[in-house]
Amino acid sequence: MRNLLILLVVFASAYGLDQLHITDLKDPSVLPTHPDAFHQMTLKAQANYKTSELVFGGSPAAAGQLPMQVFLNYQKNDGNYYMCGGTLISTTHILTAAHCAINVTEAKIMVGAVRRNDRSDNAQWRDVHRVIRHGQYNIASWGKQNDIAVMEFNPAVVLNRDTQLTKIIEDDDELIENNNVALVSGFGTYAFQGNNSLTSSYLRFASVTVYPFDRCNRIWNGRLRQSQICAGGKKRGAGPGDSGGPIQVIHKTTLYQVGLTSFGPSDPNRAQNSQDQFPAVYTRVSSFCSFINQATGGVASCGRLDGSGGDPTPATGGCTPTPPSC
Repeated sequence: MRNLLILLVVFASAYGLDQLHITDLKDPSVLPTHPDAFHQMTLKAQANYKTSELVFGGSPAAAGQLPMQVFLNYQKNDGNYYMCGGTLISTTHILTAAHCAINVTEAKIMVGAVRRNDRSDNAQWRDVHRVIRHGQYNIASWGKQNDIAVMEFNPAVVLNRDTQLTKIIEDDDELIENNNVALVSGFGTYAFQGNNSLTSSYLRFASVTVYPFDRCNRIWNGRLRQSQICAGGKKRGAGPGDSGGPIQVIHKTTLYQVGLTSFGPSDPNRAQNSQDQFPAVYTRVSSFCSFINQATGGVASCGRLDGSGGDPTPATGGCTPTPPSC
């Protein structure tokens, strides 16, 4: 297996493609399978949040409004538990942040529910067995470029009204024009008490403004790249525990994912109240279409705004969910 992983990285590099950092997790996972026990485990993760890891404000989501949202809970080799967000890109893969995929020893994902401890049959829980991180992500880098990863799980989830694939397009310029309104979502922090984060058991979403790249780059001291975008609002935006989760734009009643949460202001007051002045930074997912395709073995790919190309297979059964209003 070790030789195989080395060959995969060399192959990608030789053909000018994104390098892949692949980790196979031990199987089966010993993480709890019962929702109540799993929820208790997620509570342990809250003490490990840092504001800089990056939804403040906003509203709880209704079932089916954000069917691509993934809740990720994992354990690292330090023995502590952590949580992040993500999106479903195939029935066996999720997209998340690379910094949510460092030193992972065990991980579990949930889709189809808007409560972390949902007991209904619609909440689908799966064990992650492979973590595929972008090979050029450097956790020590101040700008956190290439903050993107894919996790593979089994068995496959069932697509329905409340569980659907996210939509990512190759050319998203039209979707992220200056001052375009977008939605951020996650199960992470919605408020601070002093320096302590209050984390939601419910999926929440908030509307934010996508800001011009030049303005963002000035705020972040010139450390950003075109493969990143930033967005925020007054008392609205991503918070600790939302990392890896989506920022999406509504186009003709359809949600398109344009980014995933990477990092934000380290000061709790700025993070909670002033993301209009100190916006959070998101990995621009359209810049990583080749990585997504490679990491999933060609299962997931980016599409086009007209609906052609690599559009995800539509979910069967039920009706098309109505996106949250901005």
